[in-house]
Amino acid sequence: MVEGIKVSYLSKIRGISYDYFMKAFYIGEKPEDSDHLLRLFLAHFPKVKLLTADSLSSAQESFMFEGPFGLLLIDVALHKDSPSEVAKRLVDLGGNRPIVFVGPKNYIETRVEESVFRYNECNQLLYRPFSVEEFKKAVSRALSWSYKEEFESSVIEVNYNDYIPVKIKNFYLFTEMPYDAYVEVATNRFIKVINKNQRYPISRITGYVHKGVKSFYLKKEDNLQFLSELLTTINEKITKINCKVGILTDEQLTELLLLQVKAVTVIHSFVLAVGVVQEVNHLCNDIIDGGSLLFDRCHSVIEILRLFPFSENNSENNGGTRNSQSASRNGEKIQVHTDSAESAMLSYYFSLGILQGLRWDSNISRRKMGLAAILHDSMVANEKLLEFNVLNDPLLAPFKDEEKLELKEHPLKAARIAQGFSGYSDVDFIIEHHHEHPDGTGFPNGLNSSDLPSMSSVFIVADRLAYEFIHKWKELKKSSSTSSVTKRKSFSPENAALRSAIKRVEIVYHRGHFKDLVKAFGKHLVENAKYHRSNEGGSEGDGISG
Repeated sequence: MVEGIKVSYLSKIRGISYDYFMKAFYIGEKPEDSDHLLRLFLAHFPKVKLLTADSLSSAQESFMFEGPFGLLLIDVALHKDSPSEVAKRLVDLGGNRPIVFVGPKNYIETRVEESVFRYNECNQLLYRPFSVEEFKKAVSRALSWSYKEEFESSVIEVNYNDYIPVKIKNFYLFTEMPYDAYVEVATNRFIKVINKNQRYPISRITGYVHKGVKSFYLKKEDNLQFLSELLTTINEKITKINCKVGILTDEQLTELLLLQVKAVTVIHSFVLAVGVVQEVNHLCNDIIDGGSLLFDRCHSVIEILRLFPFSENNSENNGGTRNSQSASRNGEKIQVHTDSAESAMLSYYFSLGILQGLRWDSNISRRKMGLAAILHDSMVANEKLLEFNVLNDPLLAPFKDEEKLELKEHPLKAARIAQGFSGYSDVDFIIEHHHEHPDGTGFPNGLNSSDLPSMSSVFIVADRLAYEFIHKWKELKKSSSTSSVTKRKSFSPENAALRSAIKRVEIVYHRGHFKDLVKAFGKHLVENAKYHRSNEGGSEGDGISG
């Protein structure tokens, strides 16, 4: 009998108290029937917790957030809902589970669709009135299937080095994962809780959160293994070079900037797939620290732009997917996206310039800007969506509804990713606000200049400067072979693009405290003129500060 099943694996989960080894869910309209089943479960299946509801509408929230459930019981005499439709909906929410249909025989025969009943081989019929033995037989068979499916068939012995722990809160951001996910149940033993490329219910995640589970484990294989190796390799290189920023040559500083861009591309790929892991946290810290050291060494955004390793294919339109460079794995070329990563790093350095102009450039403020810059667009797969700053832009019409939703929700999703980092208070708000506008036409909350905190406003201006700069830089690089102006030896496309970006940003951000932020950026440039003139060969025509 199921009530005698050993639960040793479950009881050994570290730091977790299991009062029940499984939950069941019953939908029935009569309170006396619910009470009867509750008493039966308590007497004969004390390790199974039964939750009840009187309709599908009242059941759905509990089903989503109180699960997972190993067994469903549905009263076929429901008046408000079709028992077959209830079964379909709950299976859709919680995955394939055995169902016990309860009710008078004539109701079961007329109200339960055959296809629904045959969907799971262990679905049961329990005719009212039923005996205790009939009840125990039906429930036992259903629970046996669930136990085998969820536990016995999924327990594996593992090597910890082959798996990556991922904080469980990351799984709220997705509805399916490209990898199998496991929970630790004993030393070197895991249970599979999510199947790769299959939708999973939020209730499954919530259920493990309630049990005290902090992380799921993903196996290092295929793309995940590759990304994990890239994280480690790039982190080692950046850590090493960060220690020497004060004595690096221009060529080595450019190498550091390129490493930062590559690191952000890997971080974007990783968090978009699985969320935040410890290695991502470490790499973000190293990018932020290295960026701050490099900014102090260069003194000026102008000098950083002179050294910045812009990707040549960023001067072309690639049809909407993320611009990329090639990496190699076992002889196979892998596309590594760079366009949003370059924009992220420029947003960081522009924000440092604004902070310096405001005299706000404390280490805490710099770190907040750094993490916001790295993560703010990490949850957008189609980079072409980042061309849009408002949701009612008519040029969004050709995009699919799910892509428009991706654009709308990406600030909120990226903000939730930021919550997985310690020591970065308020960064989630900065990220959430990065598409807001001074006039209230932005998203996701439609805030205006008087509603937005100062640090959010700094990043909004910096991000827009980066956006405008990159667009103008592409345009200038594309025309460099034909324009007599751009052919001049003294011409700097970086300086010209920056002048254009400042002018465009001044038009948009001319109200409230936003105009002071643009002025602060200009102040930074003026105060460091001796650095940002270094790429102009003495020419007056391409200066920024004048």
